Amino acid sequence: MRDFPTRWTIVLVAAVALHAAVPLCAAEAEEVWRIVQIGGARVGYVRTWSEMQTRGGEKVLVTEREHVLSLLRLNDRVSTRMVEHVEESAAGELQSYEFEMHNPPGAPLRRKAAIKDGKLLTELEVNGKISATEKAWDPAVKASVALDRLLVEQPLKPGEKRSFQVLEPSTGEVQTVRMEAAVAYADVKLLSGQTKSLLKVHTTAGPMQAYDDYLDSTGVVWQETMDFLGMATFQTSKAEALKALAGGQVDLGAAMLIRVPGLKNAATAGRIVYRVTTPGEDPAKLLANGRLQQVKKLSATQAEVTVTASGEFPGASTIKLGAEFLEPNSYLQSDDSLIQKQAAAAVGTETDDLKSALRMERWVFKNLKKKNFSMLLASAGEVARDLSGDCTEHGMLLAAMARARGIPSRVAVGLIYVRKLEAFSGHMWTEVNIQGTWVPLDATLGEGRVGADHIKVSNTTFAADDASGLNAFLPLMSIIGKMKIEVVEVK
Repeated sequence: MRDFPTRWTIVLVAAVALHAAVPLCAAEAEEVWRIVQIGGARVGYVRTWSEMQTRGGEKVLVTEREHVLSLLRLNDRVSTRMVEHVEESAAGELQSYEFEMHNPPGAPLRRKAAIKDGKLLTELEVNGKISATEKAWDPAVKASVALDRLLVEQPLKPGEKRSFQVLEPSTGEVQTVRMEAAVAYADVKLLSGQTKSLLKVHTTAGPMQAYDDYLDSTGVVWQETMDFLGMATFQTSKAEALKALAGGQVDLGAAMLIRVPGLKNAATAGRIVYRVTTPGEDPAKLLANGRLQQVKKLSATQAEVTVTASGEFPGASTIKLGAEFLEPNSYLQSDDSLIQKQAAAAVGTETDDLKSALRMERWVFKNLKKKNFSMLLASAGEVARDLSGDCTEHGMLLAAMARARGIPSRVAVGLIYVRKLEAFSGHMWTEVNIQGTWVPLDATLGEGRVGADHIKVSNTTFAADDASGLNAFLPLMSIIGKMKIEVVEVK
């Protein structure tokens, strides 16, 4: 069976990261608990603790937020724990933050940032290696933990619109968060079964994340829902939140399938034409358009997608590439000695770039024998050491090995048709650049080609300014669960 990625779990955590509901003036420590559900099943909780402290005669608001999620994926348990530590001034200006993500058996990911001399200084630790970046900082940007506090200080009125610039700690990116309140309050059934008069507020965070928040007249968010997999969060008591992992389990792989029955020859077809419908979204803007995939807009929510299987190398191109496609970074550590050794072993005496890339694809396919569906975003260095993982780990290692041999590369994110399940599922593969032309390779399959059963959504270099690669997954996140795929023609 082909593999399913779990990167979406990271985005799930980002989706529930906007609510703290602790007043800025709190002199004593306060704590807020939220339950996380998917499809009605409890899969985790969010705990937010906050306290105003005095340091050197100055007031500092310290907030700690912990996210815990537990899901199943093809019978493997995916467990994550993310912790944020945020410090703000008494006026609400962000001073520093720390973010950690734990996803055993992978190495922890850590991000630390501080505001100094008008700059945001950030250190990112992946697989034990640290990379540093600095960016100009706008003091008007808020910490993500501040949003609910701002709503309590100045509650939204029916029909009101409001926007904020917010730093999202898991990616280190500044997002524009927009809120639009409904025209009137309405009765909403809470987790407890009680009914409360709440104001529905449609919230968007960045270009691809959307939620519906439900606030009372004091600005407190009682619950939140989003389209993605029927996800919802509910404010509750500590005792109730800690029961969250004892309930029904969710298989993330099964929940993300897009059923397309009867597509028998997808893997071997030379070309397939699909009709893609995404209610509320424009698929022509979300799907990649390129040499092997052409997207034609049919309507505001529908597009025709023609996918051609990769075949003979089409020849050189005049495209010019940036250094980010060849340089090592925190996730694609092409300068790692083990990755370089594996790439050299795979290539042998071959000097042709395309033939070398094909040899490396085959090497990764043959040597990643341990299927592990419990990890999130393992870096290429971790994969080289453990030689285990899913399609994501295959794609990461091949991309890093290609760079180690001087071949530009990137990672593609999209869908693949799984014939056994008669459905499309999330997938990840590699693209290498040969003489200016992008050539797709799929080390999960090791066939030396990528079939018309792959629908590409986006790609990423995992460079430091690419939001740790997470942005590449957001377009698919916004449409999975509501996308419909029909087959128009198979050749």
